[in-house]
Amino acid sequence: MSMRRGSLGVVLVSASVASTFSMFAIAVLASPIIDDLGISRTQVGLIGSVNTGLGALSAPLSGRLTDRIGPRRAVLILLAVSVVSMTLMGLARSPWILLLSGIVAGLPQGWGNPATNALIASTLEPGQRGVMTGVKQSGVTLAIFIAGISLPALEGVWDWQAACLVFGMVFAVFMVMAWMLLPADVGP
Repeated sequence: MSMRRGSLGVVLVSASVASTFSMFAIAVLASPIIDDLGISRTQVGLIGSVNTGLGALSAPLSGRLTDRIGPRRAVLILLAVSVVSMTLMGLARSPWILLLSGIVAGLPQGWGNPATNALIASTLEPGQRGVMTGVKQSGVTLAIFIAGISLPALEGVWDWQAACLVFGMVFAVFMVMAWMLLPADVGP
């Protein structure tokens, strides 16, 4: 398997950011979401809980699916679902659509580790995987940082929905980049 480590690192961090971002977006944008949709903090918390609960429940199944379809397809699908979830969040004009976006976002959240870990295992030899796993895992913390620093600024310029749509587009770029960088032979 021939893939440059830099390219692999970029794909792994991008997938980790995209697969966890929505949970942080809901938290960072909670105040304008509450004001705009007329919902309570409890309801925002429930949407976040549904998101992470579904992520936890779907992780074992997504691991099995990753074994069947291969890590390249798994990473591309989790990025596509991340695009859909952030786009839905950006289009949310009711609590129900926001809940739907949280449900959809739970799938890549549960799939992030199985897909990216399988990609590492299929691409790197034993003894070379630890550092890349650490690089990959930094994407989760990077998602928190990016959400905290960018979403309030974007919300201040436009609104919270537009801020979410921006990240739907960013994740679409991540997906295209992963499609271009991941060799077709990364898989089962």
